[in-house]
Amino acid sequence: MALTTRGADGYLWSGSRNMKDEMPSYWVQGDEKLVLNRHGTWLADGKEITHDATRRAFSRKIRKDSEGYFIQLGPEKKRITVEDTPYFVRRIEGSPQEGYELWLSDETHERLDPHTLDFTPGRLACRLARGEEARFLHPAYADLMGNLEEDSEGYFIRFGASGELRINLSRARP
Repeated sequence: MALTTRGADGYLWSGSRNMKDEMPSYWVQGDEKLVLNRHGTWLADGKEITHDATRRAFSRKIRKDSEGYFIQLGPEKKRITVEDTPYFVRRIEGSPQEGYELWLSDETHERLDPHTLDFTPGRLACRLARGEEARFLHPAYADLMGNLEEDSEGYFIRFGASGELRINLSRARP
């Protein structure tokens, strides 16, 4: 049986009863524009989605096809705009010597491959094992950058038990 209801935020969601555990507290329909901005914030028609369970469900259900990104919840599908990356590093655990575990916005985690770090002033990202890029949110960015060193060649972080792997994070891209 299909359900359609208006949540406390005024947004509509619909689905079958057996999907209720997967569905957020509301679901957008029609012309509402969903955006995942470059800071990892979900917006519906320019307004921030503040309901935590909804944000988490949306982040877990991002998919990509030849037309771009969308959210898939059961049979429901909604196209979204992704301003920067579809995934975000929320926190990190570990050290440069032992390696880092990344805790991602889709509630998964994986080991950081330091070779995939990509830095420009104000933006740090890495390539995930699945091939997508993930941007570091401020707390994870600050934790990793706490290990930054500087010499005449620029900024870098030493990785590995003896610091044998030096990942350069240049001052600016050429």
